[in-house]
Amino acid sequence: MRKIWYVMALVLLVAGLLGLSQLSPLTPRPEPEALEVRFPGSSAGPGTVAVRHAGEHAIWASGDPARDADRCAVTAPSGQAVPVSAASRRVVWAVRAEDDAAYTWIASFEAAQTGSYGLRCTPDPEAPGAAYHVTERPAVGPALGLGVAGGAAVVAAVVLGFTTFVRRRRAVARP
Repeated sequence: MRKIWYVMALVLLVAGLLGLSQLSPLTPRPEPEALEVRFPGSSAGPGTVAVRHAGEHAIWASGDPARDADRCAVTAPSGQAVPVSAASRRVVWAVRAEDDAAYTWIASFEAAQTGSYGLRCTPDPEAPGAAYHVTERPAVGPALGLGVAGGAAVVAAVVLGFTTFVRRRRAVARP
């Protein structure tokens, strides 16, 4: 009957490690939908993004560039500059439609209205020829929640395994 506690500790440990795997790197769940981005010529020149809904949007760059608010500039349909901020944490999106190409969330901007926004991104010297996507702000809360739950499950598994081991040793030591 006591072996069941070891099995439960092992199940908790495996589930916890799977939950912790969601933290490295954070991945948006569900996969965000890319907006239409056009760069006539190359992505080093000015482009446009068709924003369908007002709200916060994310700018993604291919590869693993640094999160940077100064790399991209966004202009509203009125021509006014839109403030751009660096992404708060490292989030990597594997785009299934592009054979799981990796994009990193580098910056965010708030779209006050729908329409065609201007987008100009300076290429990262470490990753010339980068491609860019824009999406609505991705949901990373579920991945964070799974990571925290995974950490708690690993701790619970260690405590359960250790407690079972100690109780078993004490039971064997008693005459």
